[in-house]
Amino acid sequence: MTLEGRGLSERASGRGGRFFVPYSAAGDLVKASALETGDNIFDARIMELLRTGPGRTHPKCPLYYRPGGQRWCGGCDFQHLNYETQLKAKQEIALDCLGKTPSLRGVHLDAVQRSPEQWRYRNKLQVPFRRNLGKTTAGFFHPGTHDVVNCEDCPVQNELSTAILREVKKIADAQGWSVYDEDLHRGWLRHLLVRTTRSGAAMVTLVANGEPRFNIQPALSRLAEKFPQIKSLYLNIQTEQTSVILGRSWQRLVGEAQLEETICGKRFLFYPGSFLQVNTPAAEALYLAAASFLDMGERTSELYDLYCGVGTIGLTVGAKFKRVIGIEENAGAAACAWKNAQRNKIRNVKFIAARAEDVLAKELHGTLRQTASVVVDPPRSGCAKSLLEKFRHPMVRKVVYVSCNPETFMRDADFLVHSGYILKKLKPADLFPQTSHVELLGFFERAHKS
Repeated sequence: MTLEGRGLSERASGRGGRFFVPYSAAGDLVKASALETGDNIFDARIMELLRTGPGRTHPKCPLYYRPGGQRWCGGCDFQHLNYETQLKAKQEIALDCLGKTPSLRGVHLDAVQRSPEQWRYRNKLQVPFRRNLGKTTAGFFHPGTHDVVNCEDCPVQNELSTAILREVKKIADAQGWSVYDEDLHRGWLRHLLVRTTRSGAAMVTLVANGEPRFNIQPALSRLAEKFPQIKSLYLNIQTEQTSVILGRSWQRLVGEAQLEETICGKRFLFYPGSFLQVNTPAAEALYLAAASFLDMGERTSELYDLYCGVGTIGLTVGAKFKRVIGIEENAGAAACAWKNAQRNKIRNVKFIAARAEDVLAKELHGTLRQTASVVVDPPRSGCAKSLLEKFRHPMVRKVVYVSCNPETFMRDADFLVHSGYILKKLKPADLFPQTSHVELLGFFERAHKS
């Protein structure tokens, strides 16, 4: 299985060639159309299943790819595999990336940490709107395009989120809201963002191409009346012609400013744009694994929690250290982190709203007298080299790296190994069942303490 979740196949005739086949399973015999993309390398598409492999199952979602289909939702790419086969495929993806990095060969890869829930696990729904045959539609993109496949329900999303989505589409039609056209850069309603909690509360954001030129209060009243679980409604303004979903301007229209979620027994406030892992039970297991890694090896006095968001990891493990410094570029998230420390009565922490590279340069330059550990949870692009270089400071003894991208993790791990660290533990985790995405949790320790 490749990093993109595609199966690797060959011709039954034995004439050679490497065929990358999305939505395939080990043991499948298929009839496929293929397009050569390189020297005897082909991208293939299943047209007919002649024989199914043992790991294949029937996908729950009616919008999922079927052999020979013309339009399907690209939100999931592993629904055709049973869960044990999904975990095996994710292990293979991580192993493949590991094997391509010479400095990491020989590192043991733990078994994939299972997600406690495989369906209805997502606490965040984010979809674009389109107009089709005079009706408002919304959903996820057909793979490789910006063509929206209209979604009425989604088996990995919270049922409250999809019910709210259906109602917003009805409201948009009833109120005559114009829907954004990304080619013409016209129309008002762009996206819907719904955040939910395990307690059943919801926070709804309409993303729009500018201020409304009409009264939206009747629509908001209708939505709030139908769904008393909605605790707040926001308007986000995104006027740029871009694929970036959220703009910089937020307006709270109705209700509370923040929602609260409980993670690892602690209470966390968050805004609609704050980062939280979308699979809360699986995130709890991931954070507990990170805490166990921090218990390994030399005990350190301080912890730097980089890209800390609303403080989930730092506040979860903070009792292990004399001092915790959380660093987060998003000022709103950093403000939430301060509030979360207060709510949980944790006093040995401070949070700084700034770039991690800038803060570490000041913190480590001649001022760090205590041994320190670092937890880093960067975006898919991984860590900047200028940040990784700061980990060479002699008082930084351990690094716990949380990654949503195996390729950039291996790149950064290679840099750390060449900087004097040993990758002692590597654990894949499944935070996104029914997809090929795999999270990695790595524990690095200094080879020499001097």
